[in-house]
Amino acid sequence: MLRFAEAQQRVLSAVSPVGVERVPLAQANGRYLAQEITATLDLPPWDNSAMDGYALRAADLSRVPVMLTINEVLAAGHQTAAEVKEGTASAIMTGAPVPPGADTVVIVENTDGALSGSVRVLSQTPAGANIRRRGEDVRRGQSLLQRGRRLEAAEVGLLASLGQREVCVAKRPVVAILATGNELVQPGAALGPGQIYSSNTATLRGLVLQAGAEVLDLGAATDTQESVCAALRRASGADVIVTTGGVSAGVFDVVRAAFDELGVHWDFWKIKMKPGKPVAFGWLQEQADRSLVFGLPGNPVSCMVTFLQFVRPCLLSMVGDDKPFLPMIETIAGQAFQKKSERTEFVRVRLERQGRDWVCFSTGSQSSGVLTSMVSGDGFALLGEEVRAVAQGAPVRVQVYNPRLLHRAVEVDG
Repeated sequence: MLRFAEAQQRVLSAVSPVGVERVPLAQANGRYLAQEITATLDLPPWDNSAMDGYALRAADLSRVPVMLTINEVLAAGHQTAAEVKEGTASAIMTGAPVPPGADTVVIVENTDGALSGSVRVLSQTPAGANIRRRGEDVRRGQSLLQRGRRLEAAEVGLLASLGQREVCVAKRPVVAILATGNELVQPGAALGPGQIYSSNTATLRGLVLQAGAEVLDLGAATDTQESVCAALRRASGADVIVTTGGVSAGVFDVVRAAFDELGVHWDFWKIKMKPGKPVAFGWLQEQADRSLVFGLPGNPVSCMVTFLQFVRPCLLSMVGDDKPFLPMIETIAGQAFQKKSERTEFVRVRLERQGRDWVCFSTGSQSSGVLTSMVSGDGFALLGEEVRAVAQGAPVRVQVYNPRLLHRAVEVDG
C-alpha cells in the first residue's frame, strides 16, 4: 500500500490550474486572485483629518486658551484653496482634506465648538496631530495582494478603495459527486428494510462549497456497473469527480469497474491510513479536458477524512492557494492514545485551551461509521505509521478541521 504522505504529493502533482475570469467586486468574496494587485493611487489620496475639529497652525497654540478666526467649515468631500494663515482656523470634519497652511487638527472637544466667527481653543496640540497623511496606508505602485490570495471582506474593501469595479479570479472548480449503494435513500423518503439515508452527498456538498468549488450532484447509483456508468457520464466537463462507496473489495463494489469502462487512468488504490484505506485516485481524459477522479470510501467518517486529506488540497491547489492543507498545531495529549496498525491514523479529537497550551481529547468511538465523532471534534491527532502509543501529557500534532477554530489554529501555529 502507498504511504499517506506520498499519496498526497501524487495528488498535488497531478493538479492543473483552472482558468480565470473577471467578476464584479460584489461577487469576489471567497474567490482566489488570479492576478497581482498593485496600488494605482495613494491611500489616502491627500492629507485629511482623522477627527472632527479645527485645522490650524500649531504655532498659534503657543499660549492657550486662544481665539482664532474661523475661515470656513470643511466637510468630507469638500476641497478648498483657502489658506489657513496666522490667527485663523478652518472647522473640519473627519475625512475632509486638510487646507493649505494648516499643520495640525485640534479635536472639537478641546474647543468651545464654534462654527462661525471665532473659535476658542483650550489646549495645546502638537504639529501633525490628528492628520492622516497622503499615502500613509498605501503608496501608488505598491504591491498589495498576490496571486492565490483568498479574497475576504478586508481584501475586497481594499480593492474598492482603489476604485476597482471587478477583479480577475480563478474559476471555481466544478466537482461532480456520486453516491453509490443499493441501501441509500434520499432524506425525506420512507426507509425500507435494510435502507439508510444518504448522508455522504450532503456532507461532500458542504465540504466542496467550503473549499470554494461548485457542486454537480449526480445523485445516487445502485450497485451495478451500468447504473454507475450512466451516472458518471453526466459528469462530463467536471474538473473533479468524487464517488463515495463501492471502492473496497466486496462483490458489489463496482465503481472501479465502471471507471475502467470509461477509461480512467489509475494512480493509486489503497493507502496506509486509518480511516480511509480504500481510497482511489486517477484521471479521466476526454479530448483536451481532464477530470481528476477520487473514489472515496462509503463509511461517513472515512469519506470526510479522505476528502479533507486529498480532495480539499486538490481543489485549493487548482485555484492557486499555496497553503492547501489543513493547518497543523502542536498540542498536549489530555489522555493516552493507543494504536495497533502500521498505518497513519487520524484520531478525532476535541481541543481545549489550557493556559497557553492546546490540549486534545478523543471524541470517543473512532469507528468510521460514527459521524458524531466529526461533529464533536475539532481536529485529527496524527499518529504516524511508527507510533504505537502516546502518553498523557506528551506532545501530539493535531490537524484542525473545525472552521470555528481554523483562524485560531493558524495563530498558534505561527
